[in-house]
Order: sequence, then C-alpha cells, then structure tokens
Amino acid sequence: MNGTSIYTNHSLDHQQSSICDNLQQPIFKLEEVQLQFQLNNKLKKLLVFKNIMFIIMESICYRIDLDNPSQVNKLNLPISNGNYINCWTNGDIFILRIDLQYFQLIDFKFKPLPKFKGMDIIQILFNTCWIIATKDTIYIQDMKIKQVFKGNNIQGISMNKVQINLIVNFELYTWDYFDSTFDELVNVFKTQPLIKSIKPSENFLFTTTDQIFLYISDGFLTNDDQIQSINDEIESFRQVILSPHHIIGYSTSISIFNKINLNKSKLSLDNIIGITTDYINKTYWIYTKNSIHELIIENESASIWYDYYKMGNYVDALKCLEDTEDYSKRDLVLTKQGYDYLQKGGFGVALDNESIDLQLKGIRNLANSSEPFEKICLMLLQDTMIVSDKLLIEYLTIKFEHYKKEKNKIKIIVLSSWIVELMEDPKSFIKANYKLLDPPTMYEILKDPIYYAELIEDYKFILNHYLNNKNYSQTAKILHKLEPEDIYQSSTILLLNYPKVTEMWLRIPNLQYERFIPAILLYCKKNSPTPIIQFLQKIHEKGYKSKTLNNYYLTLLIESGHDKQFIKFIQSERLYDQNFILRLCIANTRYQPAIIIYISWNLFKQALDLALKNNLTNLAELVLTKYEEHIEEESNSPTTSSDDLLLQQESYSTRKKLWLIFAKHLIDNLGNTTDFLHDDNTLNGVLKYILGNSILGLKDLLPLFPENIMVNDFKDEIVKTLNEYNNKINQLSIEMKESIEISSNLKQQLKESKLEKSKIYSIIEPGEPCRLCNELLIAKNFIIFPNCNHGFHKECLIVNLSKSNNYKFKKIYQNFKKNPEINKNELTEIIVKDCLLCNSSNINSIDTNFELSSDWNL
Repeated sequence: MNGTSIYTNHSLDHQQSSICDNLQQPIFKLEEVQLQFQLNNKLKKLLVFKNIMFIIMESICYRIDLDNPSQVNKLNLPISNGNYINCWTNGDIFILRIDLQYFQLIDFKFKPLPKFKGMDIIQILFNTCWIIATKDTIYIQDMKIKQVFKGNNIQGISMNKVQINLIVNFELYTWDYFDSTFDELVNVFKTQPLIKSIKPSENFLFTTTDQIFLYISDGFLTNDDQIQSINDEIESFRQVILSPHHIIGYSTSISIFNKINLNKSKLSLDNIIGITTDYINKTYWIYTKNSIHELIIENESASIWYDYYKMGNYVDALKCLEDTEDYSKRDLVLTKQGYDYLQKGGFGVALDNESIDLQLKGIRNLANSSEPFEKICLMLLQDTMIVSDKLLIEYLTIKFEHYKKEKNKIKIIVLSSWIVELMEDPKSFIKANYKLLDPPTMYEILKDPIYYAELIEDYKFILNHYLNNKNYSQTAKILHKLEPEDIYQSSTILLLNYPKVTEMWLRIPNLQYERFIPAILLYCKKNSPTPIIQFLQKIHEKGYKSKTLNNYYLTLLIESGHDKQFIKFIQSERLYDQNFILRLCIANTRYQPAIIIYISWNLFKQALDLALKNNLTNLAELVLTKYEEHIEEESNSPTTSSDDLLLQQESYSTRKKLWLIFAKHLIDNLGNTTDFLHDDNTLNGVLKYILGNSILGLKDLLPLFPENIMVNDFKDEIVKTLNEYNNKINQLSIEMKESIEISSNLKQQLKESKLEKSKIYSIIEPGEPCRLCNELLIAKNFIIFPNCNHGFHKECLIVNLSKSNNYKFKKIYQNFKKNPEINKNELTEIIVKDCLLCNSSNINSIDTNFELSSDWNL
C-alpha cells in the first residue's frame, strides 16, 4: 500500500492544488437597514425571528414583518417610566420584561402576565411547552406552570430535538428526551442528568440556536462538532452568535471566526450595543443605539468542505458538497477518503472483518470517484491476499452500475463478464442484470449456464446443452417451452435414447405429428415398435386426423400381429390408404384384417375367396354372416316397392353364389378344414350344415359332388330332402285350397257390397267442423270416414300426412305435383285408407298421457 500511496499522493496533490487555486471564499459585508422612522439614539434591543423584527426603544416598540416591510406596527410600551430589562420571541410570541413585570403582545397590545411577576427570568425557550429559566430555577409552562429544577447560578439552557443542555454554576447538565409534552418533560427533569464540569471564570458567554449551543468562560462547552477550539479573542467577546460555519462576536469591532480552523474576518462598526440572529432564516443583525445593520454572508459553505478535507474529516466535507454541482470537489474528497479507508483497513496486510469492512468502504469510494479504472484494477490484481478478489468484485460491480446508467453497452458486457467470472456464485448478479449480459460470453464462462439460459428464455440452448450432456430426461421436461421446429429437429436423438419423450410430445398442443415419422422409422428399425404403437394410438384417441400416421400405425399393427387392435381401428376409422393396407395385410399373411377390409368395402366375394384360398373356414363363415347382416341393413332402408323387389332378387342371387362357393370348398376339402366350427367334418355333416344354414337345396349341391362320390353315401339326406319337399308340396296344396275358398268368399262379399253400396251414407250435422282445422266442414272439399263418421278437409289431410313419417306418401305426393294424372288414384288410396284419429297407431297409444305429469305441478 505504501508504494501505491506515493503515486496516489502525487496525483491527489495535483488535483488538490488545482482546486485550491480556484477555491471560493466566503464574503462578509454590512448593509444598513433603512427604516421609515428615526431611532434618535434610543434603540435598546433588537430581536428578529421568522422574519419578524422587534425594535425596542425607550417607550416604543416597533414590529416589522420583513416579508412586508412597508407595514410597520408601532406599539407603546406598557410602563413608560419603567426599567427595560429583556425580551424574548419566537416570531409568533413576544414577551417583554420591565423591572420584575412581564407582558405578552397579544393582538398588538401588551397584556400582563401576572403568574411571572416577581420572577428573575433570564431565558425563555418556546417549544411545545415554554421552558423558563431564572437564575436559580427552571419552570415548564403549558396550561399551568411547574418548577422542575432548582440550582445555583443558572447560566443558560439549550434544547434541540433529542437533548436538553443546562449550564449551572460552570457545570453542564445533559438530559436525553423523546417527547416535548408537559408531562414527559416533567419526568425527564426528575431523572439523573449527565454532568460535565468546566473551569470557573468571572465572566461567561452563552448562545444557542434550535440545535447547538456555545458556552464560553475559561474554556468552552458546545455540542457543535465543528468547534474544536477557541482563542483568546473569542473569549473576550462582549456577545456571541453562531452561523452554520462561523462564530460571530464583537468587542470594539465585529470579528467572524471560521469554526474549523479559526480563520478570522473583521468588519468595522463603532458603538455596537448588540447582535442577534434569526437562525430559522439564517440572517444576522448588528445594531447601535442609532442604526441597524444586516450582516450579509455569501458563499459561507464554499470553503468549509475544504477545511474539513484538510482536517481529514471527509464525511463532513462530503456533506458540505451535497448540493454543489462541482463534481471535481466531491471527487477529490471521495478519492482521498477511499485511499484513507484502504490504509486504515490495512490493505494488503490485514484480514479481520473490521479491516475488510474499511477496505470495502475505500473501494466503494474509489469506484464512485474518477480514479483511473486501470490503476485501481492493477492495484487490486497485484495484491495476493484472498480478500483482493472480493474488493475487485465490489469495485467492478459499482462501476458496472455507473455504466448501466450511461448505457455504455461495450463496458457493460466487459465488466459483467469479468464479474461473473470472479464470483463463486453469480446467480444473484445474473438475476438482477440478465437482460444486459452477453449470452455467448456467459455460456462460455459459466460452469452451469442453465440458470442464465432459463432467465433469458433461451430454451434452444438448454436443449442443446442437455443433449450434449446426454441428459435426456431433463431435455424432455423443457420441450413444452421450445418452438415446434426445435422439437422436430431433436426428435430422433431423443426418441432413440429416451422413448418416454412421446408422453411429452402428446402434452404439447398444436404439433404436427407427421414430422416425427423420420424419428419413428429409425426407432422402429432398431427397437421394438410397442412404444410407437402406443404413441400413435394415443394420437388417434386425441382426435388428430392424419392419413399418413394412420397408415403407419396400421402397418406396425400388421407387422407386429396386433390383429384385434387393427380390426378395432379400421371398424371406427376410414382415413387410411385402404388399398395399401390391404396389400400389406396379404403380403404379411394377416388374412383376418384383409378380410375385414374387404367386408368394409362390401366386397364379400373377394373376402370369401381370400378366406377359402387360405383354408380359413371360420373366416369364410364370418364373411357369410356379415353378408346376412348387410342384407338386413339394406332391407331396412326406405325404398319403393319396385326397388325393394330388385334388391331382394340381387341379394338372393349373391347369397346363393356365396354359399355355393363356400359349399364347394367344404365338399372339395372334406376332412381337411381343420378350423371348421362344427365337429362333423364328413360329407353328411357338411350337407347337414349347409342345408340347415343356407338357402341351398340338395339339387344345388349335387353338381358340386366329385364323381367318385356314391349316392349311397348320402341316401339318407336324399330321402330326407324328398320327404321335406313332399311335406312342402302338401302344405302348399292346403294353402292353395284355402286361398281359393277365401277368393270365392271375397267375390261373394264384393257382389253383396255393390248391391248395398247405395245404402252406405253418413249424416253431416249443421255446423260440423273439420276435425283438424275446426273450420266449417262443407266449406271445402272434404272426406267422411263411414266407420267413425270423422270428417276432414282433404287439403288438411294432405298437409298432416306431409308432416308425418310416411315416406311413401311424400314420394307419391311429390310425383303427383309434377304429374297429377299419373299418381292421383294411388294418392287417394293413401288418404282414405285410415281415419287420422282412429288409425291403429293412435289406438296403440291410448294409454299415453295427453300432458306430462310435470305440467300439473302447481
């Protein structure tokens, strides 16, 4: 540190010399006050407080508001022939003592204060309560007056915000207090004060402001830290007052002493009788019997900081420079104080906590000064002590904050990188400044850059970092924070090393799952496809629509033999390449899925051929069953009678062809159909099965038999079949006879009905309404049903039927509107077939409530 201090002293001496040459000094001058009246050598006392001036003359008192000096209040003293002694004011209150009587100025009139009568008051302090000092007693007055202290030779009392200082017979009594209320002050004076003695003297001077006091006898007492000593001239003053940085007094002339170094300034004025100060507004007044002068002080603090600086009191020097705009002065003090702290802290030697704290204070000062950056850094780097890194970090951090305010990007990047590199745990620094740091540099110098990358949300870097370190589980956890493109690019390496990544992919919304196919293909090439099958299944369950994914999913199911899963999928999903999947099924001998696909296309013959080609009798039976279900669905769909007939013919023909193919296979492969669902695999068993379950008869099967088959082998079936045919013929003969009888009866009934037709009639009552619209029935074309006598307008019936589920009527009615002549009779038949109110559907619903039970709730 010694070598550094020599260099430092030279640089500071040069800086100090430059500032000292241009140092401003305080200016003191007297300005006489111009009054609107003459003093006539009768001025006895002058008081100024809060810019209110009181001028006390022999029989008159003038009150002047210095903020409005043209307004002068002239007041007559209450006792014209009395002996004026003293007065006190706080600007609002004015107390006057004449002899042993006391008066208070109220509404510009002096009112007597009888409770003070007879007291020998020497001082009054105006606070929340009045503190009154006589030569031997201290009183406190609020609503009442109370004695709180008794002593001999009271010489002065001072009170600031935390202390009461009382000088009694060359001793200083000090009380600490926190509340200036009456009761609290009474209690304070009951406590034991701190007592300090001073050498007795015949004469003394005492002055006080609201914060400090000065007592001078044969020595001095004060609570002003600036006053470290006084000289004989000050002790010879007749009266003394204090300014913030000077002691002002007079004997034969006015002398002004610098509190710190006792440098003296002198002003000449004859016949001075007193001085006073308004310490609230920092004005100073000197008066004779015939004149009043204001002491003007300019630039009082201009050089005080330098006095403190030369004394080594850098703290107070900086306080004096708080409001200055001249940074060079503050810089000089900060620099000097910084090196002083380093020296006192044993820089380069001491390592105890107290010394380190002092060194840190010094470094902070130097960081806030203009000392060259390179100089301080070199000094700290040359030091081999462990604490030097801590000091360097502190220095760089403060400089970094300065550069942040200056927005100097280059210096911010350089310093932040250095700070992070030096810090053992830079997380707090990074968190506070992550937006200003340079990512490439940080990634290079940080041992664990993940914390920083998360702060700046550089998830792509985090992804690559985890992948490079083979931390695949952590990689999967941050995928939801990445851009989709980064997810796709990392999919192959992640899937190969951490198949559970598919679970994370499924949680991320709006991904294009087709982009994972390259990764999936590579994975399945090297590993079991089970995880991929589960992944693709869940994608489909999410409702994601993709033909490509469905194709690959089905491919995996085919190749891995998951037939049940495959069938379940294709039964509910049509979005896949059916031709491709069908070829793949056949190529991989997955015949059941292939047959299911054929069935889904209604290609039952191809399905049956594939099943029989591969001797899969059970699947062939499935095809026939599915065809029966298909025919049933077709028959239930609404069609015209002609379409229905055509459909029945086609389905019968197709059904017969399918059963013939199946029957031929069974007959050709007697004893070889191992998966046949029935126990009896003989010719008789096959015939029994086919004849019992199909529409084929024995005559259809005979051409299918091989030539080597003997009739004796199935004569029982032939006999049985012939018996069945005989029974059917007999049954048909009986039914034909019954039909002839019914026909004859119907013809006879028809003749009788024609004869009685003229007798069928219905009576229409006057005013009878249509049962649908309730309007007069005979007003329009109407229809009467003779069985129930219900009448309807024809057009009302048509409208009602149009709204029903009678598809046949709707179709005929649409055709009728196009060509009325063709469908008129068929339309009429439907209209007059059943009464709308009495038809079978209404009769079947007779037990249904007309209204819901909930409609009856009250």
